[in-house]
Amino acid sequence: MSDKEMLLVLVERAQVAVGPDRDLDCRIWLIVGPQLGGEWHLRGDAPIRPAEIIQGRWLGSALEKWPEPENVRQTAANYHVPKFTASLDAAMTLCEPHWWVNMSAPLSPDAYGYSREDQRRPRAGMECIGEPYSSGGHGATLPLAVTAMALRARALSPA
Repeated sequence: MSDKEMLLVLVERAQVAVGPDRDLDCRIWLIVGPQLGGEWHLRGDAPIRPAEIIQGRWLGSALEKWPEPENVRQTAANYHVPKFTASLDAAMTLCEPHWWVNMSAPLSPDAYGYSREDQRRPRAGMECIGEPYSSGGHGATLPLAVTAMALRARALSPA
């Protein structure tokens, strides 16, 4: 599965999640960590690159070896994985600097606003627009919605 396909799978996970999910955070970091940076060694609270070996394993192999939630939380802590699904600040780091984000609350069909009148759909919780593509996402919380929106935009990005 390509990174773009995996990002779309993670978008779906973010949109159905009901709260913070450290496994999802780690899976996101596996793909976007190399793009966002991170340290090759422990330096304060900075996230550590997914390819770095900690306790004899890189992040992906640690998640495969120890998939239980308590172990995933510890693995996430060891790598200082950003809390994309819990923190709006962390979720916003998934957005590229030239993107602009439009946030709106979902509206009922009886309310006045629709995101696209021709589609007659209530507004999404989040919308991200960055040339030459645009993307939207929704979630149970703002960090989840921003995470879904940013991951979809990254998957659809031509670069």
